[in-house]
Amino acid sequence: MARTKKSSSSPKKYKKKSPCKTPKKQMVGKKKSPKKCVVSKKKSPCKSPRRSNSVKFYCVKVRKPVMVMPEDISVAKTKNGRHMLKGWCPEHQCYLYKFIKDCDVEKMINKYGKC
Repeated sequence: MARTKKSSSSPKKYKKKSPCKTPKKQMVGKKKSPKKCVVSKKKSPCKSPRRSNSVKFYCVKVRKPVMVMPEDISVAKTKNGRHMLKGWCPEHQCYLYKFIKDCDVEKMINKYGKC
């Protein structure tokens, strides 16, 4: 009875060593979390803003977003040349500012007017 050696055609594969000095722990039997069903949320008509054509500004005085009517908005320019929307909040008696992109300046001037 002669024994024959089995020759493996593929060489042994070695794991690549990680660049960090500490060895990584292998997690045995790691379970994946079950995927949750994502339901698209529809906006409630009750929670819609009361003024559809108003613009949202952030009021620093009350630290909350405030809706401002287009009649109270104009385009202004800062000292360093940046354009912004300048609005007046009648509820809190203060000015509100919102920076805009340079490419949108002409569109906003046509829509709200220049200060």
